[in-house]
Amino acid sequence: MDRRKFLSLAIAALGGCQVLSASRARLEYISVSNLDDAPHTLAIRVLSDGTAVYDDEIRVRRSSEFGTSENPAPVIDEDWMDDPSTFTVKARLTGGDWYVKTFPNEARPGDCYVVAIQITEGGALTMPYDESAAGCG
Repeated sequence: MDRRKFLSLAIAALGGCQVLSASRARLEYISVSNLDDAPHTLAIRVLSDGTAVYDDEIRVRRSSEFGTSENPAPVIDEDWMDDPSTFTVKARLTGGDWYVKTFPNEARPGDCYVVAIQITEGGALTMPYDESAAGCG
């Protein structure tokens, strides 16, 4: 029996009891891209099991989704990302609200995630992600 089926059966057997989630994942990397014409200042915070492991502010010029050789998309790739955890990734533009995603999550469960923080045309934030992406190894 694979691990996911076992966990599903164990959780179902507990019925309405509240249990701490045994679901943990790794982050392969977090990339940042600015598809807006204007440069933006972006604050990024990452929590691992509720503890801050990354907190920075970066200025992001316009780039393509993956950046260019002249203006590569910034990538966060740290050693702590290799340790399975429950990660909360927060991002906000100066003066804006925090955009928050937690990994793993019920909508798209997985054991490894590639996360992209994107500033869209017009200056809005999105955070698309892919679970168990090809880059996860």
